[in-house]
Amino acid sequence: MADLVDTILKTRFTQTINGEAVATQFEDVIDPSTGKPFQQSPAATEAEIEQAVSAARAAQPAWAALSWDQREAYLCRLADAMEAETEYLSTLLVMEQGLHLASSIGYFAHAVRSIRGLSKVRVPDQVLADDDNHLVI
Repeated sequence: MADLVDTILKTRFTQTINGEAVATQFEDVIDPSTGKPFQQSPAATEAEIEQAVSAARAAQPAWAALSWDQREAYLCRLADAMEAETEYLSTLLVMEQGLHLASSIGYFAHAVRSIRGLSKVRVPDQVLADDDNHLVI
């Protein structure tokens, strides 16, 4: 764990929007056990929030066009990545929230199971409203 703490302390965190690292504003992350800052975290500006929303809206049609199986594959890749980095992410969560390491590991294990489980849910399309003003599926 000491190596992970050292790595976290040396990391320059950023936020990603549309595949690019974007961060212009940062705020202190406080270690709850000491009350002192130990790291800096990106704090999105209004412009960065708008940029993220625009990127999400632009990406939505491509996501909607994917099959259920393709979406499941992407979500399973996310779960795999989280599982592979559980020790690092759990250590970071301990440092920023003061959780016990076992609790933090449990949170990530639960998240991974949830993502994998929910990725298998298939909800058939059902048109709820379709008129001149609304299409609700």
